[in-house]
Amino acid sequence: MKKIFVRRDESVAELVEKIISAEEEDIVLVIPNASGIGRAVSSFDLIKRESEAAGKKIFVESVDEKILALAKSLRIEALHPLFEAGRKSVLSDIVQVKAANPAVFPEKRVSKKLRKQKEEEVSLNIESEEESGAPKLHVRTAEVRRVVESPEETSDSSDGRGGIRRKFMFVLVLLGFIFLVGGGIWVVNRFFGTSSIAIHFKKAPWTHEHAFLVDTSAKSASFANYVLPGQFFNEEQNFVNTAHASGLKNVSERAIGVITIYNAYSSAPQQLVATTRFETPDGKIFRLSQQAIVPGAKIQNGKIIPSSIEAAIVADAPGSAYNLGPIPRLTIPGFKGSPKYSSFYGEIVKPTKGGFVGQKAVPTAADIQAAKDKTASILKTSLEFKLNSDITSDFKQFDSVREFRITKLSVNESTDENGNFSVLGEAKISTIGFREADIREFLKSIAIAGDTTLTLEDLMIEYRVTKADVPGGKLSFSTVASGTVTTDFSSDGFREELAGRTIEEARFRVSKLPGLSDAKISVWPIWLRHVPSDVKRIKISVD
Repeated sequence: MKKIFVRRDESVAELVEKIISAEEEDIVLVIPNASGIGRAVSSFDLIKRESEAAGKKIFVESVDEKILALAKSLRIEALHPLFEAGRKSVLSDIVQVKAANPAVFPEKRVSKKLRKQKEEEVSLNIESEEESGAPKLHVRTAEVRRVVESPEETSDSSDGRGGIRRKFMFVLVLLGFIFLVGGGIWVVNRFFGTSSIAIHFKKAPWTHEHAFLVDTSAKSASFANYVLPGQFFNEEQNFVNTAHASGLKNVSERAIGVITIYNAYSSAPQQLVATTRFETPDGKIFRLSQQAIVPGAKIQNGKIIPSSIEAAIVADAPGSAYNLGPIPRLTIPGFKGSPKYSSFYGEIVKPTKGGFVGQKAVPTAADIQAAKDKTASILKTSLEFKLNSDITSDFKQFDSVREFRITKLSVNESTDENGNFSVLGEAKISTIGFREADIREFLKSIAIAGDTTLTLEDLMIEYRVTKADVPGGKLSFSTVASGTVTTDFSSDGFREELAGRTIEEARFRVSKLPGLSDAKISVWPIWLRHVPSDVKRIKISVD
């Protein structure tokens, strides 16, 4: 007897060929669940006819109730390997009883009931074999002897019940094993199963050349006229630069400083003309550089609260002797002899400086020019840095289209105690920028030509400035653009669309993607029949 294990996808022709080519006459067909052969009665009918024509007797073994029913409907013996284990003798080799005299054991006393039961079992076994269609056993009635049991057999009358109990335990353990395996498979599928989908879309190279105009007065993009709205970017800054003077000169310079003038006389303001004298306690004179008006004092609760004002002063004579301060009180000699003399006074908070007589460092013409150039360079570098910080990443701006202008360069040739002079510089920088997203969107619209299923990828733009008028707010340039036109595809949206669907449904939906070149769906474990419901376990790669 030969067993042939049938594949789920095996055709009837393949199976018939295996049956005919088998050497054995008795053949057991082990057919799996949901086999293609079990879809129609005609399949079994054809197998039976071809087998009988070849002199073969076939039996069917399957766990699929539908297949068992189809086989039995055509009078093909069929059995379930688990629940019809008691019929195994039908499919196994049968040893015929010989006519030789059986061994005779000493008779023991056996109850009539037990003897009758044994004789019935012998009779039933013979009948079942005759009904099964297996080779018949010819047993003469004279050879059916009385069953004689040994003392051990009579002492254990529960062997039959023990066998049934063992079979029941075996089935129970087998069912438990199936449940555990099935549960494990479900857990793996539910919590650890993954799906990988590799999608390849058709790609077409694309290039485009055209000229554009950026206009700061435009409110929105005009793709028909190739006009983009522009934006001004401006920065201003001043800077004081010091430089060392390389020349020498005999000089006579007066000290300068700032004086605070107080009015503790009345609520009326007091005008002081330029060159008004202020005298220190030791008799040194400083004069006002310009006219000053001292505000009137405040009167609160009958008391005078002095008012004050600051003014520039210069020493009455050159020399370092006038580098003084702080000085808490300076009088006004012009008010001497009047009540105002004690009520109007001055205070030097910060020392005066600059008084000098002798040889001193002075800047040469070359020193001054070098200081101006350096001041301008520092201003330009600083302003460009500030301008770059102001222009956000969504704006496109060309470094060649920047207008830098020095608005002031003032040189103070007076040197300090270290021989340094100073240059005050003021400058301004301006440029025009535009949103690169505007031009990218425009180029994309040209590339896809109205087909919303397409998109433009890997867009590269080469800019060539042709004309710039920064003060006028206009910029002209041309572009050479290149990219790849392919399907507009969202991996996240497609994951949600496939989640929880069968593999067949997923394959169908992938195959319907527009512009598809090829695709592959892989699952783990390999027996997975559904795409995971959790989108995090669905991996989609697009090329």
